[in-house]
Amino acid sequence: MYANGTIVVVADLGRLKAYRVVVTEGNDPHETMQVSHANPMDTKTTAVHLELLTERDYVDARHPVSESMSDKPGRFDVSTGEPHNMLLEKDRRGLEAVADDINALITDAAPETWCLAFPKETNGQLTALLDTRIVDTLACNLAKNLAQTPKEELLSHFA
Repeated sequence: MYANGTIVVVADLGRLKAYRVVVTEGNDPHETMQVSHANPMDTKTTAVHLELLTERDYVDARHPVSESMSDKPGRFDVSTGEPHNMLLEKDRRGLEAVADDINALITDAAPETWCLAFPKETNGQLTALLDTRIVDTLACNLAKNLAQTPKEELLSHFA
């Protein structure tokens, strides 16, 4: 089961979303209404949902390299030179930005545990950029891109 206050971070190089797990317990109102007063059942229910903490878009990661290689406005489809390692540099900067935001988020929220979903191709590189104290509290690390998954479906991936 999910612990109340656990942080769930889903990200890729273009987007980061962080949620807090909220667990609420109570009686099932539908069952209470259907049961006679002589024999109340008082079935306990547990509801788990995600509360959005932050959402970040990394705009630089979404622009094609060709846009930054042109020296003429409107001429983005024409290469003006070799991009050398621009794509690798762009990915490195994107990873550092995501890692910095995760480090700040987990440090500020100080959860007992947290979960991460980040694409398989760069998951290891991202976790290497995270502070060791942050990694020590990482309860689950999914090598999947769930950044665009609806929040109602996220917890089923971490079960």
